[in-house]
Amino acid sequence: MFAVLLLAYYHSDMATANSTPPPLQAASFKEAAKLAMMRRNLTVAALANRLGRQRNTVSIAINHETMCPGVKEEIKKELGFHI
Repeated sequence: MFAVLLLAYYHSDMATANSTPPPLQAASFKEAAKLAMMRRNLTVAALANRLGRQRNTVSIAINHETMCPGVKEEIKKELGFHI
């Protein structure tokens, strides 16, 4: 689903074949985390391993708005973004 939205975003703003798409900006923690992971070619499992956390814990922190605020802070620090 996320990849479809990402592709739709790129195709909706393209004025010409030679124009470069605008940089992606995340509107939520979930989007920011997923974009940062994609840019670094990281899976949730790989990120969890870096953080010393269970994959499920990291997945819940990314995908659920109010869950695991401490883990969210660790993810922000590891991936280097602020939102």
